[in-house]
Amino acid sequence: MAMLFSCPATIAGEHQQILKVPVIYVTDRQPLKNSFGPRRLLEKDTVSGLRSGVVEVCVPQTNSEQLADWQKTENITPADAMQAPEIKQFNCHSTADLSGEFDTAVKDQLTRSPKKELFVFIHGFNNSFDVAAENAAQLAVCTGCPVVLYSWPSASKLYRYSLDECNNEWSQEHFNQFLEHLLQLKDKQGCKLNLVAHSMGNRLFVRAVPVLAGKGIFNDIFMVNPDFDAETFIHYLARYIPPGGLKPGVRAQLLISRKDKALAAAEGLFGGYTRLGQGLDSSLSAITSPQIFSNLWSHAGGSHPEADAKDTSANPALVASIQKDCRIYDVTELDHGIIGHKVPHEFIGWMHFRDQAPPGYEIIVSKSQGGNRMSRLFARKLKQYIESPSGDISIVTKSNSGKVAQTRTKGSF
Repeated sequence: MAMLFSCPATIAGEHQQILKVPVIYVTDRQPLKNSFGPRRLLEKDTVSGLRSGVVEVCVPQTNSEQLADWQKTENITPADAMQAPEIKQFNCHSTADLSGEFDTAVKDQLTRSPKKELFVFIHGFNNSFDVAAENAAQLAVCTGCPVVLYSWPSASKLYRYSLDECNNEWSQEHFNQFLEHLLQLKDKQGCKLNLVAHSMGNRLFVRAVPVLAGKGIFNDIFMVNPDFDAETFIHYLARYIPPGGLKPGVRAQLLISRKDKALAAAEGLFGGYTRLGQGLDSSLSAITSPQIFSNLWSHAGGSHPEADAKDTSANPALVASIQKDCRIYDVTELDHGIIGHKVPHEFIGWMHFRDQAPPGYEIIVSKSQGGNRMSRLFARKLKQYIESPSGDISIVTKSNSGKVAQTRTKGSF
């Protein structure tokens, strides 16, 4: 049954080049002999326990997917054959130790990269350490940037969803401390930080917003198929987004897929209330059409007792910022597999550096096309009313030039 929820690893054929990609990792998983397992790192005398190092991952790259100039980097080298991930552990036992070999590794990879940028990747539910590392490696290939993987202790079992929720929540303080260290590293190295959070991994990011509010740690944020309550997300935005809008140079992008049956199943588990990654809840109109939610945004950033209680008009600068820098992208055309719920690595790379879809695709602005049949079924059975947000979203479609070939890596929730 597990095969229904994951894609097998791509087997390198005669027309595929194999690339060896170094991924810097930070994890609070329990270490195994040659990897990291599904259990929590044992905490004895500290709540700051973390392990760090570099894992070298081999990923296939088809000949039809020639790397663009901005994707090329000295960090990625050709390999003769597919190999199991190779892990080198740093002398790191807590957050304080990140200032040693971890910082040195980041500085080294930034030096060998043509861009002073770093991506942080957080995986989702049902991901082993190796699967998460492969996704991070594919992201490094498609962006040409060094990638730091934050790997929390997912049980990597379909029937362990509740356990993954528990471990994800347990990992929050470690993640918060990791982000605080990254902020110091950003200031020291003068580099840009970007974030890609997938599925349940988005919970760590959203719950960290109170810690990060106003600090502007990330420039480009990609929330991919987020397994987080849609209405609760809007609550976070209303409370913590600055009254003047996002800082200059900061963008937030929500990537959704109508092929995503995983989030539809999660919707059923949560009483029919929509998940953020379904892009369906009407509360998301606060992003797609913020002027409709003028009363909500008029109090963004916390309560303002000095404001006129009858004044429900939103700050024009705030509305303009949301419309410009917060976007919803329907990437259904790029999703694959029976369940969907995959990370569109190539789309992320092209959007970040070229602000356009990858070759063979284009982006059109249109109304939401609604959810999938499974999502509507759960909504009816659980007596919830789901409607699409007001306003426009951006939809990725095939262009007349045809579809670009995709490299499909291992994937799960």
